Amino acid sequence: MRFVQDLFFPTLTARERAELYARLRDLIDSGLTLQAAMQRAVGSGDRNARLLGPLRELVAEGAAISVAMEQVVGDFSPLEQGLVAAGEESGRLPEAFGRLSEHFERLDGYGKLAVQGVAPPAIALILAIFAFSIPNFLLGGIASYLNATVVPLGGLAIVLAILSRVLHAAGQHGAPRLLLHRFVLAVPFFGSLFRQVALASYCDALAALWGAGVPAPRSFELAAGAAGNTVIAARLLEAVPLVASGSSVEKALASTRLLPPEVLDAIAVGEETGRLEHGLQRMATTMQRKVEARLQNTLPSLCRALAVPIVVFYVFFKLWTLIPLFVAKGSSYVEENVLTRISRILDRLLKK
Repeated sequence: MRFVQDLFFPTLTARERAELYARLRDLIDSGLTLQAAMQRAVGSGDRNARLLGPLRELVAEGAAISVAMEQVVGDFSPLEQGLVAAGEESGRLPEAFGRLSEHFERLDGYGKLAVQGVAPPAIALILAIFAFSIPNFLLGGIASYLNATVVPLGGLAIVLAILSRVLHAAGQHGAPRLLLHRFVLAVPFFGSLFRQVALASYCDALAALWGAGVPAPRSFELAAGAAGNTVIAARLLEAVPLVASGSSVEKALASTRLLPPEVLDAIAVGEETGRLEHGLQRMATTMQRKVEARLQNTLPSLCRALAVPIVVFYVFFKLWTLIPLFVAKGSSYVEENVLTRISRILDRLLKK
């Protein structure tokens, strides 16, 4: 199980990160130093040690944890770096770890909803592969059946493992990461979904930074990294010079042309009433609920709509490959072998 997890998830999953940051928060709140808390967290699992080991060494040498995160390339997202940097600057590091834990818990929830939507059509496709490979068993025996079922499914698993590794590697470097993030935003349905998640994370991080008393330009700069998408972060950074020059938060964010009107209205009201942190947090929660609703309602329907033509294509492909086998074997072979196999199977079932 651990081998499979390491194969498909070379770095910590969202659930593992949520648990790790919650543990760091609790340890520091209990009175331990950052170094001691990291030492305890490292001892709670091999995968934690793999992530925190290099980080702990840099912190022991005197580096700030946010700076150490930047130096450990590829293991920590801009969101993690930004919130931890804000926690250090404001003296509220445990709160930053707590927010990261909540963020990754939400991502884990999104992942579970996505799996619930994708699982039924995926199971239907796998059953179709096994069911429509029965003629292979009748014509060629168990070896032919396994070759028609296990081989394609095993090949698919290998492709997914390689794809997971490639995407992880691409996310560690500037140019490939930019191309990957552009591609993600261009994918129908999923692009708008990732955009909503990124903007919700941005509003959530900006609310935390603003509430922690971090200066406005620095808050906007760190929160842009929390979006988790290079393309969106670059556009959100366009608001930093405007805020630094004294522009209102609502006008600065409107210039990015990313946030919907209702979010901008809530931000404007928050500025007028002096409750900007509350307005940002409320909008982040609203967008997160929209993402959950789309995952619960739209994704299953979309997956079912995609699964039907895939299954139909597989059935026709299977028939196209089996008909020549029947023709080549001849009717006498079918009568002598296939019907005999069916008869033996029925006899065994009746005896039981």
